[in-house]
Amino acid sequence: AASLLESSGPPPPDFVYTSPLRRAIQTSLLAFSPPPRLAGPSANPPSAPPFVCSPLLTEAALGPADCASAPAALASAYPSVDFTSYSADCHAALSSFPSPPPTLESTKPDLIKRGDEFLRHLSATHGGGGGAAAVVAVSSHSQWLQGFAAGCLGVEEGGGEEYWRWWGTAEVRAFDVEFLGAR
Repeated sequence: AASLLESSGPPPPDFVYTSPLRRAIQTSLLAFSPPPRLAGPSANPPSAPPFVCSPLLTEAALGPADCASAPAALASAYPSVDFTSYSADCHAALSSFPSPPPTLESTKPDLIKRGDEFLRHLSATHGGGGGAAAVVAVSSHSQWLQGFAAGCLGVEEGGGEEYWRWWGTAEVRAFDVEFLGAR
């Protein structure tokens, strides 16, 4: 992803939001941290955008692979990520799952609710004031991105069942979101 950003020329993100799952954190750091400079000590390396962990970007805990690590463990492993919004209470809610686990379909309303909360957060944090638009990168999971695109942004490529076949794992999607009244 980092080489794609460099070669195609879109602006680097001003902020990177990530799910608290290790695989999402690792992906965001690999994709959006500045590459090391090989030009010697005189080269000015670009600064990294702020990385923020948000529990709003999680899928449903359908099994052990979907459970996030404790905030203190993640903060120790990834010191460049801000975990202040990922509290021990959030972790407790995200690291337990009923037996038997819910179906993925039954978790979509909650996923869409978290996506709407995330949009409200983005609008309040980056959408107002008439300043320059912020470029925000999100590192999450395919089901979260699907629910966010369809349920929160109204994007349905092909519609219906075709929409869900449009997605696969390890997807990269770009959305241009402008908040009404923000400019």
